[in-house]
Amino acid sequence: MSDPQSASPRWRDVWKHPVLHFMLIGAALFGLNAWTHAGEQPQDERAIEVTRPQLEALAGIWRAQFGRPPSETELTTVAKAWAVEEMRVREAKRLGLDRDDSVIRRRLAQKYEFLVNNPASLTPPSELELRKYLASHPDRYGTPSRYSFDQIFFSSDRGRSQALAAAQAALVNPTAAHGDAFPGEPVEHQATEAEIRQDFGSNFAAALPHLKPGVWDGPVESGFGFHLVRVTDREAVTPPDFNSVKGQVLADWLADAAQDAAKKAEATLEARYQVALDPNTVRRVAGAQH
Repeated sequence: MSDPQSASPRWRDVWKHPVLHFMLIGAALFGLNAWTHAGEQPQDERAIEVTRPQLEALAGIWRAQFGRPPSETELTTVAKAWAVEEMRVREAKRLGLDRDDSVIRRRLAQKYEFLVNNPASLTPPSELELRKYLASHPDRYGTPSRYSFDQIFFSSDRGRSQALAAAQAALVNPTAAHGDAFPGEPVEHQATEAEIRQDFGSNFAAALPHLKPGVWDGPVESGFGFHLVRVTDREAVTPPDFNSVKGQVLADWLADAAQDAAKKAEATLEARYQVALDPNTVRRVAGAQH
């Protein structure tokens, strides 16, 4: 009779074996992969073929996990584990366990979203496209433009329309105008557009490049009210060397292109389906919850 105490270390060795680790990881990874083909109906539900692409995928995951390719025995073991996982998935679907499951629904939606948002699926841009992208977004990569300016402030606390009217009237003779106390610094020196956007808001920052330097201009609206602004100094953006920022430009181009592709895919999706949602039914159900 074997000694139970002597058997315990052997079981611990089994749990430490890399094949078992890989099977546990594979169960999670390939279980999710099986749901990708949820709409496909094999000709023979009882036939499970572990194809060469699947074997290559299994071997790739093994290599990533253990830093070496699997042996023939190891690859056979994990392939059989995948086949068992596939059997369970098919049986679960046959029993209808995939229906009305919020976790599965969410996972499928996430995988679809990842598919349409994946920058790797995009055609790489040419150098000319990247140069055009850089030229259209100079503030992202070059030395930022800087502004120095004075201001006369009219607070929206007096009412938006009243503040605007007071600013417009003051523009006739700015040197004699008396504005309100500004909560921040009334004079800015060498402030970047990003700093101005943070202090005054995006509307104010967007208006600055269009103001006439050296004269009082406006009114310009901010999150506080309206301002008469006199730009005393403006340093333009210093364009960067293309090769020094090419990697970042490519990453930004791909991110924007992926976002555009996702919007188009969403529009196509919404055009393909018709959603029936009765407001009266929503009202009744929501009312029943209270």
